[in-house]
Formats: sequence, structure tokens, C-alpha cells
Amino acid sequence: MSNQPGKYAYNLKLWHPTILGRLDAFLAALAEHIDQHPNLTQISTTESAIGEPVTSFAEEGGSAQRQYDGQLRVIRAMKKHFAQSDVVPDLNYSREHVAAMVRILQVEGIGLGSSNSNKSKGLILQPPSGAPGVLTYYPRLSGTVILAPEIQGDDYRSTYGHDRPPDHPRYESIYLRVRDELKANYAVMQRNNPYWLGDASTPSMLKFIQTYPAIVNDSTGAGGLNHVKPKSVR
Repeated sequence: MSNQPGKYAYNLKLWHPTILGRLDAFLAALAEHIDQHPNLTQISTTESAIGEPVTSFAEEGGSAQRQYDGQLRVIRAMKKHFAQSDVVPDLNYSREHVAAMVRILQVEGIGLGSSNSNKSKGLILQPPSGAPGVLTYYPRLSGTVILAPEIQGDDYRSTYGHDRPPDHPRYESIYLRVRDELKANYAVMQRNNPYWLGDASTPSMLKFIQTYPAIVNDSTGAGGLNHVKPKSVR
């Protein structure tokens, strides 16, 4: 179910063996075609959050846990077939699922991505007990696995997420958060307009990354981000 009332989306039944088998075959064929292409940096997944199903898992013969288990199987299939590329799945919710996945990422050398980099409560939560928000893992995992947070529409509009009033943070502050607080090796950037190209009242993010000194003058080739190779990278 979308966070916009009355709008819905669809997901794959990742507990279904036929679907998992077809995804594995697709990833094998895709990897054979592009895994060694010089312009391919990494392969990812869509975000891990599965929302509130309009049709219950029970009616469909699955469960939330089986769906999460299926996500892991797809990620492992990516790792198996894309031997020459970085595998960086997008994790955000549930926080319990993320906590379980982080332990696996470290052991299996899989990167960590997430679909937002803002300070939304659910992403930065550090409760006294229970699972923390996904963005709290980034500085802890720096130097261990590839870190590739995403910058998307929510992040351009508000420092504190889609359900807070827009304050349109400066692009410099978004960049510095990704670089200094999240310790990113890569930044995955959605080209949301008007932010990407800019207009009469909105600066251009593209122009910012083409001109910002810390990005364009970085001699390491990391575009101003963390250039230290994580332990998981061969």
C-alpha cells in the first residue's frame, strides 16, 4: 500500500519457488551480458520495505518473514552471478529485518544502500532496546562494506523526511551529510526535477556536483566521497 491513500503498487511473491527460480535465471543471463561492462559499477535492489499488503499474506500463501527471506535469496543470487560487480542492496524497513541483514552483509561482503539519506526518525532512530534505523549502521560499517546511500525526492525537499514540512536543504548540506556522517563510498542520486536540472526558483543539483570544489578537485577519483577501499572489496 502506498503512503498516498488510494494508490497501490505490486510486489513479487518472493516466497514462491517458481518466481525465485525465474529471477535466478534472469540474473544469470543479465550478468553474462553486462557484468564485465566497464560502465557498470554496481547492482542493487529496490527498497526492502514491503508496506501494508492490501491482500493479506495469509490469503496469498506467504508471510512477511518469507518475503524478507526471499529478498535475501535474490541478493545472494546477485552476488553469485555478478562476480565482477559490487552488490549493494537497498535496505530500510523493517528495522528488525535490516538488523538481521547487516550481520549477513558483513560476513558475505555485500554492500549497504538505502533509499533515503535524510534524518527521518525511522531512519536515524537509536532506541535503548530493539533495532535501530538503517542510517545508524553507516558509520559503524565504514571501511568494512561498500556504503551507497541514495539521494532522492524526499531528501531534496526536507531534512527530516516526506512527512515533515519542506525546508529544501542546501545541496552542500546534503552532500556533507552523505560524505561526513554516512561515510559513503558512493551516492546513488535520483534525477528528480525540478531539483536535478533546476528552474527559476530551484538551484540545479547537476550544476552543484559539476562545480562544487570538494567534488571536482578530488584527485582520488571518488568524487569527494570516501575513497578508502572497504575490506569486502577484493
